[in-house]
Amino acid sequence: MTAVDSVYLDFGAENQKPIARATVSEIKKYMAEGHFKPGSMKPKIEVIIQFLEEGGKKAIITSPENLLRAVKGEAGTTITT
Repeated sequence: MTAVDSVYLDFGAENQKPIARATVSEIKKYMAEGHFKPGSMKPKIEVIIQFLEEGGKKAIITSPENLLRAVKGEAGTTITT
């Protein structure tokens, strides 16, 4: 399994675009548009939505090697309420 450094729109396509920051409502819209595949990013996104809707303030998706940079806001995808 390959670690993904961010959440992407159109993942795997030539025009894929990383999402640096998004709100729960934006992420729900992207999910409804079919950007997150079952068995891949979709389960992670669903858990983050649940976490944030139940009181969490922020979640970050990144690869292990980018964790410190992601916490500083320099890498990965940050999702907020």
